[in-house]
Amino acid sequence: MTGWIRRSGPAPAGATARARLLCLPHAGGAASAFRRWPRAAGPELEILAVQPPGRQDRVDEAPCRSVEEIAGGVADALDAWTDRPFAVFGHSFGAAVGLALTAELERRGAPAPALLVVAGAGARPSAAMVALGALDDDALLAELVRRGHAPAWAASTPEMGPLALAALRVDLEALAAYRPAHRPRVACPVYALAGDADPITPPSALRDWTGLTSGPVSTATFPGGHFFVREHQRAVVPVVARAVLAEVDQPDRRVQVASGDDPWR
Repeated sequence: MTGWIRRSGPAPAGATARARLLCLPHAGGAASAFRRWPRAAGPELEILAVQPPGRQDRVDEAPCRSVEEIAGGVADALDAWTDRPFAVFGHSFGAAVGLALTAELERRGAPAPALLVVAGAGARPSAAMVALGALDDDALLAELVRRGHAPAWAASTPEMGPLALAALRVDLEALAAYRPAHRPRVACPVYALAGDADPITPPSALRDWTGLTSGPVSTATFPGGHFFVREHQRAVVPVVARAVLAEVDQPDRRVQVASGDDPWR
């Protein structure tokens, strides 16, 4: 598949999928980050992933320079996928894009997500994340390795650097420019997730999402750092899938819970 939106894994057999989950990657990430999600999510939830320009098979395309530009491109492409209920998932930088995308869809009067799931992201851009963009390439790569965001061998692999770091820098610059004063308020409920050892987005940062939606905000905390979604994928994805399907089936079940609880269990 080409373009903005990719189906992760094979299409669910027949009409078994009751809803779709559109997944937005972390800064510098790509659609491949979600390639193993379909098996963990189960057959009732179809996994779609966003492939931003400027990386992997879209490396020859000019990258987007703002969160709003990415959101607009995804919104344009999403029209072909809204024949079923859907939710949006965004990890770290992807959470900011997910917020902007949801707001753009609501502004257009287009089908909007039943639920916005954000992971490893507070309602405001993390100062620690934005500060990464000020580092030179060697320091940036070393810091990514130190934090566990990149494998240890990446720092000693010259060919690993330019393309991956270029995509990361573009996203970090876009995040830094996405000012809280300009961030939209949305109507859909938000489910915010954090890793209990995340130095960038601690669980306490999740409560700020209440200021960005008129709907309820629920939270959950998992073991792990900023990439707890990848580290504990088998635990995280089924929780997300249950949340999406419950919201699609029974929106009246929305509740506010303390961090650490799973309201859809």
